[in-house]
Amino acid sequence: MNLKYKIKKEINKFKSLKHNEKYSKELYKQVFNKDLDLNNPVGFNEKLMLLKIKNYNNNPLVTNCSDRYLFRLFVVGRGIKEKHLPKLIKKYNYAFEMNFKDLPNKFILKLSNFYGYDYICQDKNKIEKKKLKQEIFNHQKEKYGIESGELYFNRIKPKIIIEELEYLRDLGFNVNPVRISCKDIKEVKDAIDKIGADREDLTFGIDGAVVKIDNLKFREILGSTAKVPRWAVAYKYPPEKKETKLKDIICQVGRTGVITPMAILE
Repeated sequence: MNLKYKIKKEINKFKSLKHNEKYSKELYKQVFNKDLDLNNPVGFNEKLMLLKIKNYNNNPLVTNCSDRYLFRLFVVGRGIKEKHLPKLIKKYNYAFEMNFKDLPNKFILKLSNFYGYDYICQDKNKIEKKKLKQEIFNHQKEKYGIESGELYFNRIKPKIIIEELEYLRDLGFNVNPVRISCKDIKEVKDAIDKIGADREDLTFGIDGAVVKIDNLKFREILGSTAKVPRWAVAYKYPPEKKETKLKDIICQVGRTGVITPMAILE
């Protein structure tokens, strides 16, 4: 390695670290509404940010655990059985080598180097395949590590991961059958209207719909208040109105002696 290359490498490393520090300070200010003091970190979050800036970017383990494909291999190597992970259907290195004929009708598509993109396919016959491949290709070229300040992402080799969509259901969990993936606020509004129009046909009662950000990275950034997460919001439908018969009125006595009437409906 010649001297010129070494100097250039060190300059780029310095620039990356300064960018990472600047971004981390801006993010910390946005989330916690106070300045990040890296010279005298006191709280847990300040110490965590210092650790991230000084150590994470040069730690191969952090890179492997951030790589959504290599992390599968990592946990299996630690003794976790494959059957406890979402079923891996296919892996591609490049967007344009994807063959939709090899994929099931429903699947979830993830990128190894980009947490801001998960594509949920409910029916592959309705996909605009060329458009989707181009979209994935563009995301694979992005330097997510520079944008996010997490430089270890730049060392992740871009891969396309196709996993089974109904993994939790197949394990026997009771999952909500009404799940609609939306790309913008108009699709969110349309989904809320559709769920409201179809709620009488459900096998269980609902009084609203919950809109969630389907991205764990963004959920972590948004955080939560003392009571509720900032990455989810509930929309309440108007109360349902039905005609019925009043069969009886009974009175309940509370522990303080207050009598409360309760209607018995048919």
